[in-house]
Amino acid sequence: MARSYFIHTFGCQMNESDSQRMGEALARAGWQPVAAPEAADLVLVNTCSIREKAEDKLYSALGRYRLLKVQRGTRIGVAGCVAQQEKDRLLSRAPFVDFVLGPDHLEKVPQLVDTGGVETDFVDTEHYLFPQANPESSRGKATAFVTAMKGCDNVCSFCVVPYTRGREISRSYPEIVREVARLAAVGVREVTLIGQNVNSYAGGCSFADLIRRVAAVPGVLRRIWSAASPTCPN
Repeated sequence: MARSYFIHTFGCQMNESDSQRMGEALARAGWQPVAAPEAADLVLVNTCSIREKAEDKLYSALGRYRLLKVQRGTRIGVAGCVAQQEKDRLLSRAPFVDFVLGPDHLEKVPQLVDTGGVETDFVDTEHYLFPQANPESSRGKATAFVTAMKGCDNVCSFCVVPYTRGREISRSYPEIVREVARLAAVGVREVTLIGQNVNSYAGGCSFADLIRRVAAVPGVLRRIWSAASPTCPN
């Protein structure tokens, strides 16, 4: 019998995209999604740390999910920016959490469910691989997220992004266009290019040119949007 998972997502479009990628990683390992945490063998909370209220919501949610662990042995994981920022301190405050992982390690979710632990080191720029959407999981959907870049180099005094998402890494535009084409082939008609600071995109062309290249992909019919960190003045 396949094991089941439920992902609770806080925060921005990047977190929504990351949750989809983690769900795909779990599906490749034989897991199946369920609509409610009460039916899940794994509850994964994908977190945001832009505002303090988001962190408070995390610990409130973990308090509820702790009951599931007591009642039915549900595994609990925490991913995202709070996981990256808090690391071991999160496990100290919520010792019933089985594993913690940062945004650079989405593909390790199936492994960490079984081994537990903390996986929050940033991956070096030259070794970082951008998560890619599985076209089959987007089949029949009108819209999809595609990652254009991650991180930020501005290091503003009020912003945690460089410390939770790392420094800027841009994805090459041919790779982005290929992913968009694969999504369009299964029916996706609107693509959202996401990143913390897309104005600084440097993947072989300007961001404006990237939008033009993506818009030219056959089958992409709706307007292309971009998403940046909500705290960035740019």
